[in-house]
Amino acid sequence: MQKIIFLLALSIFSVDAYSQNKRKFGQVTKNELEMQFYDKDSSANAVILFDYGRFDGQDFKFKRHLVIKILTKEGTSWGNWTLRTPNKSSFRAKVFNLDNGEVVSEKVGKTSIFEEELVDGITQYKLFIPNVKVGSVIDLEYSFVGLPYEWRFQDLIPVAYSELKIEKNQYIVFSRRHFGFHSIQSVGTDHWIAKDVPGFGKEPFLNHYSNYLTKIEFELQSIAVPGVYYKDYNTTWQQVSKVLTQHSRFGDAIKGCPFLKEKAKEIVAAELDEKEKIARAYAYIQDNMSWDKNKNIFVSLEFRENFLKKHVGNTAEINLALVSLLKKVGLQAWPVVLSTRENGLVMPFQVSLDKLNYVVAAVYQDEQLVLLDATSKRLAPGILPERCLNGQGWLVDNHDGRWVDLVGNNLSKQQSFIQISVDENSEWVAQLGRTFSQYEYLRWAEIHEEFDTEEKFVRNLVDTYPNLQVEEYEVAKDSKSSLYSSEKMKLNLNDYIDDLGDELILNPFILNELNTNPFKSENRRYPVDLGKPMDLSSTITIKLPENYQVKSLPESANISMPEKSAVFLYSCTAVGKDIRIQFRLRINKTVFHEGEYLTLRQFYSIIVDKMSESIQMTKDV
Repeated sequence: MQKIIFLLALSIFSVDAYSQNKRKFGQVTKNELEMQFYDKDSSANAVILFDYGRFDGQDFKFKRHLVIKILTKEGTSWGNWTLRTPNKSSFRAKVFNLDNGEVVSEKVGKTSIFEEELVDGITQYKLFIPNVKVGSVIDLEYSFVGLPYEWRFQDLIPVAYSELKIEKNQYIVFSRRHFGFHSIQSVGTDHWIAKDVPGFGKEPFLNHYSNYLTKIEFELQSIAVPGVYYKDYNTTWQQVSKVLTQHSRFGDAIKGCPFLKEKAKEIVAAELDEKEKIARAYAYIQDNMSWDKNKNIFVSLEFRENFLKKHVGNTAEINLALVSLLKKVGLQAWPVVLSTRENGLVMPFQVSLDKLNYVVAAVYQDEQLVLLDATSKRLAPGILPERCLNGQGWLVDNHDGRWVDLVGNNLSKQQSFIQISVDENSEWVAQLGRTFSQYEYLRWAEIHEEFDTEEKFVRNLVDTYPNLQVEEYEVAKDSKSSLYSSEKMKLNLNDYIDDLGDELILNPFILNELNTNPFKSENRRYPVDLGKPMDLSSTITIKLPENYQVKSLPESANISMPEKSAVFLYSCTAVGKDIRIQFRLRINKTVFHEGEYLTLRQFYSIIVDKMSESIQMTKDV
């Protein structure tokens, strides 16, 4: 009701809000349709020809007009859009094509627009524009009441022209933050124009690209219409906690959950210790609910039915139920809200409830805070999926809270043990054992779930490493509870040996994932974000036949980056007929800022070079 009164109060100021728009909807030219490439970037799959946004300070409406040219088959994906707005939006869209030299247009109907109210007026729209092909021009216009969450002057494709104007309104207070490196022109108070903005080039180990685009983010702080309406938005993170705690689909969901009472009584009656209680509660939620792939910090209106009948739910329905059950069995537990990697970073100094899209659970075990996410059957207490490793999360504690690290003590750990020798048939063979722990285990498990039989897994392995000949393979251990697995295989190495007659050359690093430097750019403007620490090691023993001698061995190496943020150890020794190689790469921090990039690039270059060095052997004459 308050929202309706507020909108009615503003409507008396209604004027022609969009008279300053430089281009009218539907004004697509034949030249634009005949355009085959963008002259400032001939490799572009598509280009944003025009992007205009205006917030009308009198009727509190925001309108956006967007025109996109499709240049390649890959660019047709720009016909699909996901948009999130603070209120319901009105849309109109057309797609233009050339038909025998004539301009034809097709109106996008309501059947191509899918609407989902996430919570409290925040609405998500998915648009699937039909008949988009190479050469098409898409003309899209939408409007809603309120400020946009952000305005991007840059995107993955080039932007020829972008303009944003935010008019003053005496009743609202908002903050804004500028991001990115491309210059934009300020043409007045809260009025900006950018031209010929290049597409953003993705690089490896980059947190979501949207964090680094040239853009402006907005946060509404308060609305005050004297005698009619007042609302103070989230000005502190403690205020965010208060809003969430009092929310019917967050705080009330945790306090409720009567369908968990019987299970809670059963766990309490078992007289378990803290760790066992957590494990029992976690397993119950994990086994009872499957994730529907929807990320949200609020449960849906069908929460009870989803849990009891459908056994499927969004992130909040799974993890808030987990918090509730942990509390019901007498443990200290809280929800932790966060933004996933693909959703962008949450800045502790920038309060934003709108930026949060995921919730996990936190509980004390032996006076240590443990984070839990029950959305995957492979996860275990104490480790979050990689999508959640995005800086810090906000622990909601009634009307208070605090920031918590999302990675914790977890890392990606892999160990290899390789024994190379010549068998009774004079074939070079290797006995290989590998172990996978924590995040490396989750990656291993995901691959094995994709290739659901050992035969399919081995086939994929051979496809990945064409010189590999796998004679035997077995999974020795697979423990979800300890996040640990091990595998064994026997390999024929004939294709790994260069036989030069009286001399043989062997590269002993089988299944080497460090054979290329991932950092190819000469320079980098953005941080390198690895997500989690890494620990890779390998021990290799080579037993030479009696008629072979060592000709040369690679030199040992011990290099590290400043403050031991990354360490590489390599040693190669020979005693009689036995060669022993040991290698270890330890990455101790997750984010390297752009000033460290060249050092990190050189560090990896040394590793790649070192692991490409071979063992040289000679045969006795």
